[in-house]
Amino acid sequence: MRVSELSNLRLRDLDFEENQIHVLRKGGKHDVVAVSPHFMQDVKNYLVSV
Repeated sequence: MRVSELSNLRLRDLDFEENQIHVLRKGGKHDVVAVSPHFMQDVKNYLVSV
């Protein structure tokens, strides 16, 4: 995932149930990135603390 793709993420792009992130790639292509459940839990913990 590129830094620009990461910085443009929205909460609705995060799928906590499927452990996936929906990404808008360079050139407007939509893609789904699978991530570890541990990472998604860390994201959840961060969002609760902010």
